[in-house]
Amino acid sequence: MADTSSRSLLIFARDADGDVPPKRIIAGPKTGLLFIVGVAVDPVHDRIVAASASSVRGGTTGLFIFGRTDDGDIPPRGVIAGPRTGIVSPWQLAVDSTLGNVFVAAINNENHPPYALEMPRKNLPPDTDLPSPWNTGAPGFVGMWSINDNGDAPPRAIIKGAGSYLVHPAGVAIDPKAGEIFVTDGVRNGLFTFLAPKFFSKQTNSTEKAAQSSGRSSH
Repeated sequence: MADTSSRSLLIFARDADGDVPPKRIIAGPKTGLLFIVGVAVDPVHDRIVAASASSVRGGTTGLFIFGRTDDGDIPPRGVIAGPRTGIVSPWQLAVDSTLGNVFVAAINNENHPPYALEMPRKNLPPDTDLPSPWNTGAPGFVGMWSINDNGDAPPRAIIKGAGSYLVHPAGVAIDPKAGEIFVTDGVRNGLFTFLAPKFFSKQTNSTEKAAQSSGRSSH
């Protein structure tokens, strides 16, 4: 699980119950983790993927990939981040462990809440005029990367645009057998289902470059 307060990934035994300590903790400056907003496990490829955001110059916002049994203050085995990824603000994740695909809901707000993610909240006057984090000129999207991608890599497949009806996608879940992707949107206030079997094909995972899919939505 992810703990945003301690900027940590906490790993517990599957049958853990009650007030028990984690088996392992991934945390510290070498990890690069800051505001962790999503985490998923790929047991087949033995990886943990975390979505982490930074609001300071020089900080990294993107997907941080660790080994499933990693522990302590260690650098990630891969970081997917940069302008070509299109990720401004990632949120929830889902993993297709059969093919090693990582699905990411990127809300992509241009405005952060009225505090720096790495600093304590400052006392602000009650009448301070602050931009709403819901308002953005960059609509979000759902992108797919390989668990083996690293660096400033564009998504291998993407759902975005007016036809997708997505503005602020915050949650994502998948049904690989049915070829369906489920997305919640905080601005539309709805759940949308996209039929995208191409996202779950071996060809897309291995050879296809970023491609837009409008999908089929229900709301």
